[in-house]
Amino acid sequence: MNTFYYCILKNYKGTLIKKHTGNTHIFGVPLENSFYYMSFIGRVTNYENTFIGILISELELSIYERFIEEQQKYFGERYVIVDAIPSVISTNKNHVIRIKPSFFTENILSNIKIRFLPEHSADFRYYVIEGKFNFELDNISPDSVLNIR
Repeated sequence: MNTFYYCILKNYKGTLIKKHTGNTHIFGVPLENSFYYMSFIGRVTNYENTFIGILISELELSIYERFIEEQQKYFGERYVIVDAIPSVISTNKNHVIRIKPSFFTENILSNIKIRFLPEHSADFRYYVIEGKFNFELDNISPDSVLNIR
């Protein structure tokens, strides 16, 4: 069982007075030989619980936990690990990733299916992400509770 991460990077605008402009929602998905670091970029309007994501980085599996730690150090209180959930993660030959968390949280409300979109992935790798999520976290505090069991 590997740890699946749901993180938030808080975005601010302004040099003297920082105004919170929203959050970037990020998944850290450990696979068999690599670690996918993905960001949500939008919701599919004509399908319920369906989102579009983009691959930010693909890393070696052996360094993914250290990578998450380094993200926390680099971004400081802007970077929040919302959930770190032990999960059964599988991939098939069609590049479909299935994530079965060992428990659900107030943010991750179902199993997750991630499907690669090769027809739309010339410059970037786009994915369809299916699952029930609670993204109403605009005012998340840096010292929020980390859900690890």
